[in-house]
Amino acid sequence: LYVQQTKKNPTKNSLVCICRLDDYEQKGIVALLRGLASARSIIPELTLDFIGQCGESARKILDASISEYGLDQSVTLLGRMTRKEVIERMSGYAAMILLSKNESFGLVYAEAVLSDIPFIYLRGSGVDGYEFAKEYGIASEDLSVPSIQAALIELSGRQTELRGKIMTERSSGKLNHLTSNGQARLYSDVITSALKC
Repeated sequence: LYVQQTKKNPTKNSLVCICRLDDYEQKGIVALLRGLASARSIIPELTLDFIGQCGESARKILDASISEYGLDQSVTLLGRMTRKEVIERMSGYAAMILLSKNESFGLVYAEAVLSDIPFIYLRGSGVDGYEFAKEYGIASEDLSVPSIQAALIELSGRQTELRGKIMTERSSGKLNHLTSNGQARLYSDVITSALKC
């Protein structure tokens, strides 16, 4: 994982979702769009950019959903980017959101934190249960509109606080375990400990 350069003033209430959009069902994308549309009735400045591969059939379904929920002016499909391009853009957002079902640990959550941005995740999947998710993330209890809306509203109220906490703790070294070097050290310590047994 990279240690990112971060922007001091991300655009308030600007969200990013980074995933393979071809897997839109597993990633909860249509549910996210419904929840975003509902939350925009309370926080109209919410915007969402999608970064990720999106083939023609997925694009048609997502474009139709974006139009159906009145999100044409607030949701953008940016397409596939290199990892370096994603990392360079990430800190310009207020938060990352990914509501994947049946997801194992996703590096994108750690990369968000290393870019000094909090994230929204799905309870019971992905990073749920990890300490850094409890500290810097907000859980959507499920993929229902009320749950997603509640998570988005909570994020809107806490984005500055969470970002400040992440920046302070990253500067102090508390988040080093999320970097590539930190992971290598942890792995090395586990191997060393196992060999001593």
